[in-house]
Amino acid sequence: MLGFVLTLTAAVVGVWHIASRDRPLHGPSDDGTLGLPHLQRWSDAQRKRRFGRLRESLPLFDAGKIILACIGLAVAVGLALGGVFLWQRVTASPAEEAATSLGEIVTLHARANASADPTTRYALLTEAEQTAQAALAAAPADQAASLEAELDSVREDLDRITRMVRLDAVQPVGAVPAAANPMLPALFSGNGKTYLLSDALYEIETGSNVLVELLRPGQTIAGATVGALVGGAWRGDGPVVIDAERAYTFDAVRGEWDWEALGTVEGVPVTGDVVAIGVFDLNLYVLDGASGKIFKFAGGDYESDPEDWAQSQASEELMRASDVMIDGNILVLLPDGSILRFFLNAVDSLVQPKIQPAFDSASELVSTSSGYYIVNGSDGRVAQVSEDGTLVQQFTPDDDTARIHDLRDIIVDESTGIALLLTEGGLYTTRLVADQG
Repeated sequence: MLGFVLTLTAAVVGVWHIASRDRPLHGPSDDGTLGLPHLQRWSDAQRKRRFGRLRESLPLFDAGKIILACIGLAVAVGLALGGVFLWQRVTASPAEEAATSLGEIVTLHARANASADPTTRYALLTEAEQTAQAALAAAPADQAASLEAELDSVREDLDRITRMVRLDAVQPVGAVPAAANPMLPALFSGNGKTYLLSDALYEIETGSNVLVELLRPGQTIAGATVGALVGGAWRGDGPVVIDAERAYTFDAVRGEWDWEALGTVEGVPVTGDVVAIGVFDLNLYVLDGASGKIFKFAGGDYESDPEDWAQSQASEELMRASDVMIDGNILVLLPDGSILRFFLNAVDSLVQPKIQPAFDSASELVSTSSGYYIVNGSDGRVAQVSEDGTLVQQFTPDDDTARIHDLRDIIVDESTGIALLLTEGGLYTTRLVADQG
């Protein structure tokens, strides 16, 4: 019975399959499925690999081990080549080393001259200069001349792209008395006179290089004892210096010193960490490094409480500042040579001069007729920049051994170019002459 049912079912399906497809009765012969769907076996679907017979005839290898072996071989070859190179450098004669270094320097110099990017040119020339200096230290006498000539050529190009003028005459003037305040000594000038503030206030007689003492801590002025001096500036009518409690001014008519008490903030003096002071229209401005504020004492009323002139703006920058200058705006110098400009009690702009090598310890900002001089303390450089920060010129001693370190301040006579340079321990003079090239 079951066989009959299966036979009948197969017959019906076969008839339906023939009737539903347009194919002749003499079509392909039956494959044994009676028209049912064919189940394809995996062995029937597996495609033959290309070059299968060739692959089957080859012996089997572990690919991972082959790769590891190749890597090991490459490392061994690299180490061997490195060892040979180091051995050659160690056993090379000084003359061969000098010749190799000269070739490297010439290549770096050529790459620098071919580059249109100022930063890249500066980096390549600096590397060439350092390579030449190192090679000269160990070069034999007959190779030194070539290295020195290339070093001079590299430095000429470096000076040209950094607008560097090398000063061939920096003359010492005299020693400076030591100051207890770490922000001193300092210079300021007015009415043709130059003043030095250190352990006391002095007038510098430039003709005779003599310091004339004007005011010293411990003196009694109109019944008040002068304390440690922390700042000084030209006020328009004469010099003004301050200690923690008072401002001292000189009356040229009477030839005597006067003083005014300085106001406080909630009874606390704001002159405990004076970075610098400035004066404009008799108003006294004090840059306080501890609080990061600029305090304004109104002219004629220094005794009243001072105003937080910058309204506590840019406090972090003011805490790092190294100098303040007032020309209608208030200009604050930062250690990298940037100038933070305030106008109407608000931050107006940040001028960032493009100076190479970059400044790392800018210590003084001095006004000129067309811009500013900026002093970098660590290497004794002086940069002249325009009001918008464009570099005009840099000045540095010609001889590295004469480089002035810890440069604090500068006074420049623009009519003659004569400059007075102040370090922590001494005064120097030179002439700042712009490069006409």
